[in-house]
Amino acid sequence: MILAVLGDFKGEEAKIVINKILVRLQKLVPTSLSLAKYTTQLEVVSNLRNLHQETSNQINNMPVPFDFTITTAYKKGEAKTLVKNIEQLLRNKKLSAQEIADILEVSLDFVVDIQKKIV
Repeated sequence: MILAVLGDFKGEEAKIVINKILVRLQKLVPTSLSLAKYTTQLEVVSNLRNLHQETSNQINNMPVPFDFTITTAYKKGEAKTLVKNIEQLLRNKKLSAQEIADILEVSLDFVVDIQKKIV
């Protein structure tokens, strides 16, 4: 379905074809998480035909709201930010590992593991 964006549109506007693909995906995909995965793939593939901007616009205007905070990519980014914040706090040496763990609501073991890696 996603690869349809690479096909011959036979005179149809790209906007209409992308809309049809998205509507079809919404009907076929059982969960919003799966829908996010496929719409991301569609964005990547659409770039091969210089349709990334149109595809992104259509995805952003989809009537089905999607919570991107549940995606793996978002969580990885969030985790990286958390680790960077812990590293920075440890380097400042103003707070103990326990205080950092309490403030950021993570386990002491997690903070200590990061501390071992930066020492």
